[in-house]
Amino acid sequence: MMGKVTSERSAASGLNRRLFQISAASALALVLVVPEASAQAAEQGENSTSGGVGDIVVTARRREEKLQDVPQAVSVMSQEQLKTENVRDQSDLQQKIPSLSVASRFGRTGGTYAMRGLSGQSSSTPTVGTYFAEVPTPTNNVGYDGSAGQSLYDLQSIQVLKGPQGTLFGRTTTAGAVLVTPAAPDLHDVKASGTLALGNLDYFQGTLAVSVPIVDGILAIRFAANYNHRRGYTRVIGSDKRLDELNNESQRVSLLFQPTDWLKNTTIYDRFHADQSSSSYFAVDTPANFGLFNLPANTPFFNGVCAQSVAVGLSSSVAACSAQRLGILASLKANISAEVARIAQGGDERRRVNAGNTTFFQDRNTHETLVNRTELTLPDIGPVQLQLKNIFGYQTTKGYSGVNVGGIDELLNLYIGVGAGLAANQAGNKAVISTGPVEKFYSNETQLSGNLFDDRLIFVAGYYYQHAPSTSDLAHVGGLQKTLGGVTTVNLGFSAGRPFTVGGRANQSAFYGQATLGLDGLVDGVHLTAGVRKTKDDFILRTQAAGINPLTGVLSPSIVTINTTTGAITTTPSPIATQTLKTSGVNYNFSIDYKATPDLLIYLTTRKGYVPGGLNNSIAAGAPAFKPQYDSETIKDVEAGIKWDFNLGDTNGRLNVAAYEARYSGIQRSFTSIVNGAATSYVANVAKAKLRGVEVELTVLPISNLRVGINYSYNEAKYTQWLGADPYGAAPAGTNIDLSNNPFQNAPKHKVNLNATYDIPLSGNNGTISLTGQYTYQSESSGLTAAERYAQIYGTAGRRAAYVNGYGLVNARIDWQDALGIKNVVASLFARNVFDKVYQTSATALNNTLGVSTKQFGEPRVIGASLSFDY
Repeated sequence: MMGKVTSERSAASGLNRRLFQISAASALALVLVVPEASAQAAEQGENSTSGGVGDIVVTARRREEKLQDVPQAVSVMSQEQLKTENVRDQSDLQQKIPSLSVASRFGRTGGTYAMRGLSGQSSSTPTVGTYFAEVPTPTNNVGYDGSAGQSLYDLQSIQVLKGPQGTLFGRTTTAGAVLVTPAAPDLHDVKASGTLALGNLDYFQGTLAVSVPIVDGILAIRFAANYNHRRGYTRVIGSDKRLDELNNESQRVSLLFQPTDWLKNTTIYDRFHADQSSSSYFAVDTPANFGLFNLPANTPFFNGVCAQSVAVGLSSSVAACSAQRLGILASLKANISAEVARIAQGGDERRRVNAGNTTFFQDRNTHETLVNRTELTLPDIGPVQLQLKNIFGYQTTKGYSGVNVGGIDELLNLYIGVGAGLAANQAGNKAVISTGPVEKFYSNETQLSGNLFDDRLIFVAGYYYQHAPSTSDLAHVGGLQKTLGGVTTVNLGFSAGRPFTVGGRANQSAFYGQATLGLDGLVDGVHLTAGVRKTKDDFILRTQAAGINPLTGVLSPSIVTINTTTGAITTTPSPIATQTLKTSGVNYNFSIDYKATPDLLIYLTTRKGYVPGGLNNSIAAGAPAFKPQYDSETIKDVEAGIKWDFNLGDTNGRLNVAAYEARYSGIQRSFTSIVNGAATSYVANVAKAKLRGVEVELTVLPISNLRVGINYSYNEAKYTQWLGADPYGAAPAGTNIDLSNNPFQNAPKHKVNLNATYDIPLSGNNGTISLTGQYTYQSESSGLTAAERYAQIYGTAGRRAAYVNGYGLVNARIDWQDALGIKNVVASLFARNVFDKVYQTSATALNNTLGVSTKQFGEPRVIGASLSFDY
């Protein structure tokens, strides 16, 4: 079978090379052909017409400029586009933007962005930075983006920057950045907007925003609020409980103070709260060779833990204790097999999950953000114009996500990932959730920008600092799990997913600068850009191991010993373990761009990105390739592209094409292993890789009132070196194997978005009917760090479990602008997932740790109507 897999991969590799070569050749042909076509268009007038598409203003380089003048790949969505295309949060955004994906395992509030094959889910730090009002969003307690699941409402725009970032702002990233810019208060006019939407599955969405000038031209305030609800679409068999619910609310207050033309201060408070049932997991594969499911009768495997159980009076004998645990495993094996068979029937069975204790299957998360941004226009110094900006951010998070990772019931693996705001322990062998301190994140950034000689030289320089203190909580642990029915614990209860946190910090500081020089007069239309960043990271983590009292079940920072002769339980405080790590790295950006005509930009850029190393949880000691510390990773890329607004006869449009190639080294990868009876995760530097791809964004206005959009991305990510320990423990201990044939996690090769809008003007003052249709597609992607190795071990069924199938979705919308002749009122009908496609969104293959693999499925068809206004 391995030979067949290799042959298939070789054929696929050849096809992918040809696709890349064709795409790159097409891009080159465009570069050669477009200038001539644009020159013809330029003869019709020297001024840019923007191809009839309209100018889009972005701040990708920390100043306002046209999208078509920025020498890097940037995708933009306005608030109107977000509304028209039914984008509610990041899981919807991924369907619109080329090369952008979302990795999610713990519900809608447990995800992180992936871009161009790079996914924070498979490493330690998000490879895509997210920013709200120029403030970076921290990761939450389980390593996912703190903005995951938050509503995208009352915004000015969303900008998606692709490729390594860091020489212009914020923190360092290797794959890109997502910039979320909220709508600002208006200093002169009272403005209000709102939307009310209703649909099936009890869908309700309401948004209201009001902007009021307090002192005309000087002080203004803006209030905005949003609420989203949709009934869970997955039924729990035998109860009225539903999983996969949507239920969250957001509030925002923005205050703008501009007493003079040289001083501007903006303060924003934003709050997001979710209280919704968590994601459902469906068992899709059960391996025949999972060791614990095939233990023979009278096995000595449980003798040690059973001797302790007998000593403290929880079992009558070692034999009875072992038989009880073998019975639990046999029941689990039968339940998994039955569940896999049920799910394999497809259809409605993938909208129903097996019964179990769902008490804690809930996402409860709160994220608060405070932003203060001060902007000063400094006096000119000769030909130099200067601006100074300071951006302060303070954020807090709290919450937990309880999920049924195993897909059958809590016996297999109930995991409660708890943030510092809510903590977990247990009474007996039952989990208890209670309140703890919040997690905090501070950042401050100071920028000096300016220009010389009428923008001949434009520059930005700054200093960035972030401080994330580790919250001390000695009463509760950050994660509980009951693995395989608790058979490896004395009381069949929960175990600690990580130790108690005593204190620590994760700090980053950086100096950066970038300048762009125009060569007009020497070589008209040519600009040179150079930027550099020096980053330092400082990590300290202090922990105490968690010990369990088998009689009370309570976990505490202690070492618990049991005398198997007398039954005496001794509890002593566990020592404080201190881990420290300091890393540093350099980012750079060099580019040249040529404005061949007012409507055509050609550019070439090369960049280096850096992501810091980090500290592993000591509880994972003994796992394959485990080290207490892991190193930083770097990426170097080259990107070439064109941005062209065209006017060919009666056809106007916009074409943006980017092709890139990158070298990726010191790659961090996340692994899961069973250590001391509990599943635990850790990060290791394992490999080198080469990435390349092509992105195309085309907008065409072929006839009056018709707008057609085509977005496409091709991304190929290949390991060039990965020789290391078997992540699934099937190879003999100490053996290194070649793992370079594994695909990148959450990196579909192909993504397509086709959309069209046709406007039908009505007679009189009755407005316009707009008909919008959209088709999105993404190809198969890996759900694992080492999917092909997993397939080698577990066969065809294992491969099916390790990959997320490709899928296509159809969305539709009808908008009546100025409905019933009422200006600025829009009545709409919408449908998401028109054909009610059952599609996979993630794969969690855990045959090596839990003996089961699971999938998650996406949202079914939602049909509804909305009414909105904007005054």
